Amino acid sequence: LAEFGLTSRQYLLLKCVGAQDGVTQVGLSEMSGIDRSTMTDMVSRLVTRGLLVRTKKVTDARAYEVRLTENGRQQLDLAMPRVDEIDTALLDKIAADQKYAADVLKVQSTPTFFINGEMVKGEQSFEEFSKRINSLLKS
Repeated sequence: LAEFGLTSRQYLLLKCVGAQDGVTQVGLSEMSGIDRSTMTDMVSRLVTRGLLVRTKKVTDARAYEVRLTENGRQQLDLAMPRVDEIDTALLDKIAADQKYAADVLKVQSTPTFFINGEMVKGEQSFEEFSKRINSLLKS
């Protein structure tokens, strides 16, 4: 993601805000799993770079809503295909490792991942698992 001037955590924030425009910083912290103090600093940096805009929430003056700017939307749209490539490469590597473990080592294993802070265990076959987590990774 360096080619887009983003860290993986910054990309995650842009993706979360893109999925729920007007999310509060607290909501963004809950969605991403990033603690509130770190979240505030990260949002401030993305605001400074012109990727996000932060405004006081009308119904709660203590809360801030976060939205993508046009530049933020463009950066997210540019980065998403690259992230999809990385996800596919990772899943392909896992599939190869699973096949090697089953065929050569005669070991059956169940892949387990943490996606959006939630543990997702593998299915009986890697193909079923791959389909399941691909939909989560793209959402």
